[in-house]
Amino acid sequence: MRVQMSLSALSQIILKNEKQNYLQNEGASITYGYITGSAIKDIFKHDINKIDWLHVKTCKLEVENEIIEDKEFSTILNLENSVLEKITELQVFLKTYFGAKRIHRAFAVKLALKADYMKRNSINIFKED
Repeated sequence: MRVQMSLSALSQIILKNEKQNYLQNEGASITYGYITGSAIKDIFKHDINKIDWLHVKTCKLEVENEIIEDKEFSTILNLENSVLEKITELQVFLKTYFGAKRIHRAFAVKLALKADYMKRNSINIFKED
């Protein structure tokens, strides 16, 4: 399903970096929708209750120092229905986790992309037991 979203600058940086890395390593181009879907699926391979979402939200990444022209990145992502369901599930979970009245889909996607990026770059995203 095609979904329009206004993503944050950090989401844009992560998506562009992942697309470039995949092109360099695999020699093929992938879409932002594929990257987003992979990140969502990878996050849900773990118990999302064990992820320290506050740490994910507040952790400063070195990619955040990259200069980006657009502070908000409007794009259309082609996502599987199962991925959209997981995004909605993550929105509901984060709403409770942060005690918020509402969590926007773009915020849930941003945190999923960031958590996946952190995990792949050996930055701990899990709560200490």
